[in-house]
Amino acid sequence: MLQELSSKKVVRQYAPEDPAVLRRLAILSIPFIWFLVEAICDPRFGSIDRFARVIANNALLIDLAIFTSVAGLFLFYRYRQRHRLLTILDINDRGISIGRLADRAASSVEYLVSWKEIDSVEENGSWITVNSKLDISFKLTIDNAFRWLSREALIDGLIKYAPQADLRLSDHSAEHNSPLSRYTGLWLENLDSGGRRKKIKGLLAGDTLQEGQYSIIKQLGQGGQGRAYLATTINADVIAREVEYKDDKVVLKEYILPVQNQVEEDQAMRDYFHSEAHILGMLKHCNIVRLCDCFQEDYRGYLVLEYVRGKAIRDLVTTHGPFSELDATPIVQCLSDALSYLQSFDPPLIHGDISPENIMIDKTGKTKVIDFTVAHQFRNERQTTLFGKAGFLAPEQYKGHNLPASEIYALGATIFFMVSGLDPEPLEAVTLHQKGIAVSEEFNRIVAKAMALDLAHRYKAASDMRADLLALSPEFNK
Repeated sequence: MLQELSSKKVVRQYAPEDPAVLRRLAILSIPFIWFLVEAICDPRFGSIDRFARVIANNALLIDLAIFTSVAGLFLFYRYRQRHRLLTILDINDRGISIGRLADRAASSVEYLVSWKEIDSVEENGSWITVNSKLDISFKLTIDNAFRWLSREALIDGLIKYAPQADLRLSDHSAEHNSPLSRYTGLWLENLDSGGRRKKIKGLLAGDTLQEGQYSIIKQLGQGGQGRAYLATTINADVIAREVEYKDDKVVLKEYILPVQNQVEEDQAMRDYFHSEAHILGMLKHCNIVRLCDCFQEDYRGYLVLEYVRGKAIRDLVTTHGPFSELDATPIVQCLSDALSYLQSFDPPLIHGDISPENIMIDKTGKTKVIDFTVAHQFRNERQTTLFGKAGFLAPEQYKGHNLPASEIYALGATIFFMVSGLDPEPLEAVTLHQKGIAVSEEFNRIVAKAMALDLAHRYKAASDMRADLLALSPEFNK
């Protein structure tokens, strides 16, 4: 059984310096300590008589002291035995699964340390320690840690999925002394002889790419694919001529690409990069973030994107509260127009992750749809992978069918969040009025129809939803 770690669940039996074990040992030793104190401090007897009388008068206490001492030693031995058996059972795109060697059975309990929760991984002598941001540490012997999986698999997963982690790994070679060079050496062991990655960690302010074309200002964020950076370009006029973008600041979206393509997940990362670049290159819409350039450097792919000076809808709602119907309507109209544009292609284009995190409002009030990581052309076939966020997934997506109408459901769920401040419950048929949100009857009807669980009752196309919104507020079509 796989369990995820949380701040409410501390896996004490696996912690190397477990305070619970020490407390148990201290409690069990109380009778023995009391017996010694009485024997030493009793003033009525000489040193020899004192112990004889105490022993005679406290036979049961002595038996209890001996029993608890033996029990304490046994518990401590069992604790250390469990500790020595701790191992890495699995590494996948969710995180690192840690358990005991005996837990490989189907009924075993494994603990998942998600990639985003990993704070640091350090190696010290014959031990390797995985520290999470939840103040839980797993300390494993080197031999047991890599009994099932290789060291290279761990390093590959860390660099791909946990770029925020502080890595203090070492090899056993005396010629590599600095932590960075040791880690680099371990990483390069996993690469083929055809290439070498120059930079292991993220880019810093002042770093340049494309022979100085782009200069990094700061890191904006990071995720499983890589990082996002704010950068300035020295040839803004060239970009302006090619894509009509008049700004010297751009966003560099980074993909960590593999040096070798022997792993299916590695090839998938390349496919995501090429797919997003291809689809964004096809799009030209005022409400969709613009692709300015794309390139590969040091086994990383970079999308050069329009810099939106604003905030995501989720951040705006969190900071300022829900939107009113009046303020939400022009934004929703723009979003429905963007979806209509995507669905006008043949075959239609699917964004795949319409949500409050992926819609930004700039300082002038303009709406922008961002993050086309999982965007793709519609294929009328069953999907084996589920993308998106739970409350924004349509019922048919759980069955493997990602349809253009599924995008409308996600848009309706996003509107629901905008005006209520509440994340929709997955697969729950509820209206804004049922939640006590003060909106007009027509606005409530439009959102409810967009979020209909039954496809037969949902908008067939985003253009139909857009027409209803324009009828609701015709001034926005001027």
